[in-house]
Amino acid sequence: MTIWALIPVKVFAEAKSRLSSILTPKQRAILARAMFRDTLSATALAEGLDGIAVVTKDPEAAEIARLAGACVIDDQTQDLNDALTAGRMTLQNRLGAVDLIIIPADLPAARASDIDDFIAARRTPTQIVLSPDHEGDGTNMLLTGAMTDFPYAFGPASYQRHISQAKDLGYEATSLKSVRVGADLDNPSDLYRIWQHAPGEHTKRALETFCLSSHWPLKEVS
Repeated sequence: MTIWALIPVKVFAEAKSRLSSILTPKQRAILARAMFRDTLSATALAEGLDGIAVVTKDPEAAEIARLAGACVIDDQTQDLNDALTAGRMTLQNRLGAVDLIIIPADLPAARASDIDDFIAARRTPTQIVLSPDHEGDGTNMLLTGAMTDFPYAFGPASYQRHISQAKDLGYEATSLKSVRVGADLDNPSDLYRIWQHAPGEHTKRALETFCLSSHWPLKEVS
């Protein structure tokens, strides 16, 4: 079975609004771009993937993806879950049945080995594999296989919703927790957590630049 990664990318200029208390709009865009680059780089090194697709409406993100050899899908929706569903349909129309692993664009501490471990955890066609964020609330990776009937439910409390949906559809749900995969970026306090888990070079450079330019300390933010 062919396995592809699908990475949704929000418009950089609109990303990470919940960090507005500590970062300027320009800094938030720089950070979103850096995290996407690191996530994409780690994904490209995963040995278990046959391809990578990026669904986005941001021209710059699309260009970054193309230069990295990823397939670009134009996002014409207004919702993350709709964008993922459209991306899945596009890949299935092009490639036929394909296993899909959803990887958010803000996982700069994730490694290729984390993705390969995730893929290896799935052993049957009726099994989904998912990884929670550090709070056990959101879903930070989701492998659904070629299940066209599985509805994406990313957002608050998505981890439990995805597990419940799998059971309702008769699928087995396997949870694979990882501190690096769990280190996403939603709130100011998450910046320190990402720094602790050694983010990729682009994110590390961005955070160091913010610290030097604004005297913002790389320590836990309450």
